[in-house]
Amino acid sequence: MNGAKPVCKVRFNATDEFLNELRDTARSLGRDLGEPAIRLTKQFRESKPSPSIREVSVICGFLACTGDRCLLVELERYCGEMWVGVKGGEDALTRADAVMAEIEQRAKDLALEVRAGQYVL
Repeated sequence: MNGAKPVCKVRFNATDEFLNELRDTARSLGRDLGEPAIRLTKQFRESKPSPSIREVSVICGFLACTGDRCLLVELERYCGEMWVGVKGGEDALTRADAVMAEIEQRAKDLALEVRAGQYVL
């Protein structure tokens, strides 16, 4: 990032909108993103109504830096829920895996590296 500081965050919930933004940003910056990689991970969050339910989401983000400013662009894609100690959460994991595979393929098409983790401001 060369001393640039994130000044704003743009969040998407729709995978196709996020991937279009990734493509357009990579083109406009000449693939010179703030870091030559995108961050991709699954997030398991305790449900507010019931602690025995885990909400499964895919989080993906990248930094787009120009000059001394960076924009954090992030996808938070809800994929379903899993019950702790109960079988049947495979659908949420299958949806999450499919979203991650789609993102990984698009990143490969754009010659971007995919790394684990999530940016935190």
